[in-house]
Amino acid sequence: MNYKKNCMNYWFPKLVEIGVPTPKTVMIDMDRVSTKFVEGMREMFWMRELNEEQIKALVTFRKILEEMGHRIGYPFFLRTGQTSYKHEWSKSCFVQNQALLMKHAQTIAEYSIMAALKGGLPINVWAVRKIIETEPIFEAFLGQMPITKEMRYFFKDHEILCSHPYWPEHALEGHVHKDKDWKEKLSGLNTLLDEDAALLKKLTEKVALRFDGYWSLDWLKGKDGQWYAIDMATGDDSYHWQGCPNRKEKNMGSRNKPRRQKKKKKKEKKKKEKK
Repeated sequence: MNYKKNCMNYWFPKLVEIGVPTPKTVMIDMDRVSTKFVEGMREMFWMRELNEEQIKALVTFRKILEEMGHRIGYPFFLRTGQTSYKHEWSKSCFVQNQALLMKHAQTIAEYSIMAALKGGLPINVWAVRKIIETEPIFEAFLGQMPITKEMRYFFKDHEILCSHPYWPEHALEGHVHKDKDWKEKLSGLNTLLDEDAALLKKLTEKVALRFDGYWSLDWLKGKDGQWYAIDMATGDDSYHWQGCPNRKEKNMGSRNKPRRQKKKKKKEKKKKEKK
């Protein structure tokens, strides 16, 4: 996992410089504010006693987040440099008011610390982003996340390789709330108009010129018809649609990998252990 390049403070400033549409965003790297912040968050997660420096760092973090929230306005989208834990939407990245802010930040931090990676995900960089008004077709996952029109593009060495709808059907199977027609709706959502395809190709090519190597770039369509660049990561660390000739089976990446697929793999592993 390439934490440095996957971090929002690496790729987001470049997107702003390029001039493609992005949601209004403010960021902070707490490592530049206090060397005790990450340590304090981890100690708090493990319910260990915090020292004065760690407590001071967490109080400072709260004040900074609150100020960032006031600058963007509630409700807003909260994330670290690495993840938003968006599947828990209403309990994580979607912050409706200041009273819920630190609870949501803690939820994202806990998920990051417990991520199935050595040492977890970095939690030093935090971002507050303006909510993009969209037209969701249904809600999914425990956090009642609104599912809306998104596309993922892959490019390598400044040239586009392929593009795919963000939500494959199997990623949502068993997670959609009270909608029997969700598969039909998803099929329509995953269909891209020619004019949208032409625009995204043009915008992605513009971004690809500024990034060396292999990357994924996520686009989200707003209710106003505008496409926004919302996320990036190295291609090897990004989920790639099954059946695509550009997908690397041995090194596919786990970013946004469908949960249902993960569960299946766990079951297969248990069967092998029984044998």
